[in-house]
Amino acid sequence: MPQILTYETTLPPEEVTVGAAVFFTNERWQVQSQSPRVCTLVGKPPLMAGFWKVIVMILGFLFCIVPGIIAWFSLVRDAYKLHNLVINANPTSLGSTVMITFPQHAALMVHRFLSSLPQRVTASPALVEEHYAPAASSLPQLPANTPAQISSRNVDVLPLTTDYSNVPYTAPSAQPPTPGIGAHLQAFSRRVVENRKAGLIFVSVAMVLLLSITVFGVYFLWYSNTAVEQKLDAAINKGDLFKPEGQSAYDFYHQLKKAGADAKVLAPFEDKLIPRITTQPLKLISDFAVPTNPEPVATEWQNALKPMQWACEMRPNDNGLNAREKYIEGRIAFISNQKDQALDLWKKASDLDRTWAMPPNGVGVIYNEKKSFETARKYLFEAIRREASWAVPYNSIGTSYFFEKKYDDAWTYYMKAIERSSNWARPHVWLGDVAMRRNDFATATDEYQKALDLAQSGNTALDLNDIKKRLDQAKQKSQQAAESEIIN
Repeated sequence: MPQILTYETTLPPEEVTVGAAVFFTNERWQVQSQSPRVCTLVGKPPLMAGFWKVIVMILGFLFCIVPGIIAWFSLVRDAYKLHNLVINANPTSLGSTVMITFPQHAALMVHRFLSSLPQRVTASPALVEEHYAPAASSLPQLPANTPAQISSRNVDVLPLTTDYSNVPYTAPSAQPPTPGIGAHLQAFSRRVVENRKAGLIFVSVAMVLLLSITVFGVYFLWYSNTAVEQKLDAAINKGDLFKPEGQSAYDFYHQLKKAGADAKVLAPFEDKLIPRITTQPLKLISDFAVPTNPEPVATEWQNALKPMQWACEMRPNDNGLNAREKYIEGRIAFISNQKDQALDLWKKASDLDRTWAMPPNGVGVIYNEKKSFETARKYLFEAIRREASWAVPYNSIGTSYFFEKKYDDAWTYYMKAIERSSNWARPHVWLGDVAMRRNDFATATDEYQKALDLAQSGNTALDLNDIKKRLDQAKQKSQQAAESEIIN
């Protein structure tokens, strides 16, 4: 709400209005209209004001300068124009009576202007107490009938009882507290609501801001994703699937996925990647299933795990891929002597793909080691049901019967294993062991010799020295039996 001060001065009205125009123009006010008796000024926006400076900087950067400038002139400048400063100078017999209507933020400048005028000033007690009382506390009071001007325009102006005309102006000892950002925002919101034009501009600026952010986000996402897609495609074509680190297809794929690329974008790359990254792991598994092939070493299984895990990430619903990934992981655990972990992983693999014989065979092998032969045979017969032509589970069933000393059953299944893989040395070793338990040393000698011949031809999974020792022992026992028979 505007405030009013009235003064009496010896200067004529023309000098007062001209002096006011000169004084306030130097104090960031602009003359709007001027006559010999009235001077109206409007406030200029303080370009370096802290809060508004921050707002202008933010708007300027976000809206590419132009919308920020529009908001500045429309909102901030209009806010200052709402509060005019009006100087009225009416002639009197001794000079003129000056009445100034001003906003609160101009109070200090108004007092500075009036302190430069001769004679006295009549003002509202509140403003006098705030700005003049400290300097006038020691002056004598005038009689109670001292003439005074009473004015009432929006606020009451009461007569003074003290003559302050010769009192020098003293600035307030403490500045009023600087309004916080909350107060600025409240005032800003109030002006927006009261000023329809400002409200429309504010809404427009907000919409431009939202649109700018959206367009920038979409463009950035599209541009960055497109660049990564090109790098991913190039890495696939060059065969850089996992190396070099940071520049491989594996890295670019996950970078693209992390950036929010949808399934339609990723699908073409996945269709190209899966056959390439799974070829070697699947070949490793299929080669291992052939009983006459050497067993892969631990590092081969470890190198096969990461591609299969990535393939399962791209095809989470492919039970065949997931089963083989679990089998590889279980094989690594088995080689590392973590048999319980391997057991759990192979059971999961067996459940994922109920047509694949390798997982239940692996479970049966572990239960054989645990001497749970009945449980082992349950899984081994399941492996045979899934793939009856595969020799390995027959050999494992024979081993379960062997350790139960059911040598006839063991012999039967070892023979079935040989029928399905005649070049496999391991069943012949077990047949030699069965023959030794039966004291059929000649048969044991023949089986050990067959195993040694087959193992030397390429199967390195067996300990050849151990087979030779068994062969020598069988020959010795056979010779002793023959000599004993001759003597008898």
